[in-house]
Amino acid sequence: MNHRYQISISTKEQDDELAFHRHDVYAVELRQHETNRVGRLGDSLDTYNVNIVVCVRGELAGFISLTPPDKHSFSIDKYFKRSNLPFKVDESVWETRLLTVFKKHRGSVISGLLMYGALRWVESHGGKQIVIIGHRGISKMYKRLGFQSLGFSTQSGALTYDLLLGTVSQLRSKSKEQEKTLNKIFDQTDWQLPVSFNPPVPCFHGGAFFKAIGNCFDHLDR
Repeated sequence: MNHRYQISISTKEQDDELAFHRHDVYAVELRQHETNRVGRLGDSLDTYNVNIVVCVRGELAGFISLTPPDKHSFSIDKYFKRSNLPFKVDESVWETRLLTVFKKHRGSVISGLLMYGALRWVESHGGKQIVIIGHRGISKMYKRLGFQSLGFSTQSGALTYDLLLGTVSQLRSKSKEQEKTLNKIFDQTDWQLPVSFNPPVPCFHGGAFFKAIGNCFDHLDR
């Protein structure tokens, strides 16, 4: 079958390419970070983050990073003290960060596919909660998906970030009867993640993810 999209765990070569895309988006476009001569961005979490990527016709189109709980260090630790948080950061909590769709591929279902892939990864690895710091321009999207604002915010460069938390059960409950939408996306997708597209539990339809996301993230210039 000739699929339009492919979703998978990143390769080493793709991780190297992502560093340049991160600079283009978060330094040049969004001005969260200072630009640099090498045109790359990265941090210490990259050594153990799991990157989920989506390609369109073989071209890298977007990614999302997941931080597992056993590493005991999240990106939120840079901005907030865990002792001040209204939830316990334990082995049930994963962090997702850097949800990014490259400019050429915005206005599509890619952000929804990445978020759904992240949910399936966390769910399949026993995660119960997902914490996110989302920049304010797309916080509404996260809330529609089932994330809740915790009333904490921080400034990073030109961006304001809000701290949000979602339980896997909340995210799943937001999914409604959107089988046609989900099946249409799935039919166009080469699902290469080492976890199943659907959870091995009573019927969970992911189509509402795509409906909830809409175009929020795909228009970063808002």
